Amino acid sequence: DKELVMIAIRQKGDLLRFASESLRNDRGIVTIAIKQTAYALQYASEELRQDEDIVKCAIAQNGYMYMFASEKLKLDLDLAVFALGKDTSVFHHIPNALKTEAFFRKIIPLASCSNISLLQCPPALLDNKEFVLYVLENYPRRYKLQPYEKISQRLKSDKDVRLAVVERVVPFKHIP
Repeated sequence: DKELVMIAIRQKGDLLRFASESLRNDRGIVTIAIKQTAYALQYASEELRQDEDIVKCAIAQNGYMYMFASEKLKLDLDLAVFALGKDTSVFHHIPNALKTEAFFRKIIPLASCSNISLLQCPPALLDNKEFVLYVLENYPRRYKLQPYEKISQRLKSDKDVRLAVVERVVPFKHIP
């Protein structure tokens, strides 16, 4: 009975797990359940876990709900960045295919993402002069020597990179 389920999920949203498949596919019921507890997203139908509005509603309360989004939605760059802005622990649930320069350029400025190490960047990014300079020039205090320690030998020898490190990050004595 739809009315009975609505009464129950208004009190405890994760009771959605006991609802019939058709009710777990009912947008209104799932929205109520998610507003009560974001964790209800895991019990929503696969179809509704593909619905960006439903998933964003859950992520807005708890970024970790990103892990219950459909595989298709997990590939949405903006949704991944939104989730990271709420909870950086979802970083490990973000598909590697998304971890591109565009992705890191979007998350680096987020204060909430300051604990995501640049060492988690793909190696190709740490051999990308433009990207490394972007980080060193815009966020020197947050990342300190992280990029310099892992960048390619080619970039460690690059005059512009060395100058950026010296000017913005560390005293000259730390640069070989």
